[in-house]
Amino acid sequence: MTTKYYLKKNSLGYMEIFPKPSIDEIEAYYRDKYYQLSLGAYQKSYSDDEISYFDAEADICIATINKYTRVKESLLDIGCGEGHFSRYFLEQG
Repeated sequence: MTTKYYLKKNSLGYMEIFPKPSIDEIEAYYRDKYYQLSLGAYQKSYSDDEISYFDAEADICIATINKYTRVKESLLDIGCGEGHFSRYFLEQG
């Protein structure tokens, strides 16, 4: 039987999916579909131009951080991505 998922507004006013999929269901989805079929923004490989674009975006982010803050110790990258920002920031020290 297929689970029927639906959206519901939580107590903070954000929309959430219910019921929550299990960890096993999420792992199976990404293992069997998302990374195999290049769904979403993910691709199995990127051209040099695409990598340069990701690096330029991260470089702009670093320049903005440096311009508007004195905090230089660390940065937490939270998002729906493949780690391009984190990789670039790590490479930049």
